Amino acid sequence: MKSEREHIEETLEREKLRIPSLGKRIVAYVVDDLLIALALVVFVWNDIAGLEVNSNGIISDGDALMEIILTIVPLNMTCTFLYHWLFIVFYGSTPGKMLCSIRVVDINILDNPSYINAAIRSAIRLLSVMFYYIPFIAIFANPFMRGFHDKLAKSIAIAID
Repeated sequence: MKSEREHIEETLEREKLRIPSLGKRIVAYVVDDLLIALALVVFVWNDIAGLEVNSNGIISDGDALMEIILTIVPLNMTCTFLYHWLFIVFYGSTPGKMLCSIRVVDINILDNPSYINAAIRSAIRLLSVMFYYIPFIAIFANPFMRGFHDKLAKSIAIAID
């Protein structure tokens, strides 16, 4: 029986698929995070604009600021999970990945990951961010640039240009 590495190598060779460059993956990551951040700012803009600032430019109501932060943190986690999960399930790419011609596929069927695998991928990716991006270091040690989120979800990012 073939190892997972041999299976991936054979599949990439047979289908003439390539792994996207690290630079493209970083650009896609930044674009996706900026889009999520923009959506969050729009969502809480009225609360942010309503904060009182004293003459020194310092927010005078620390409790109101803390309330906004306590709203944004779980909202950010939820939005990030849903953003990655739903875009990968339905399109195989997030907007950032689309911009960079990257697609995420199931390593066995070379199509969009299933609902469950995309959810696993999104959750593990979110946990990796929560652990100060340290789990993303695994991408550098993998010949196919697969992080834990891809390994556990049985997915791989491919270049589609």
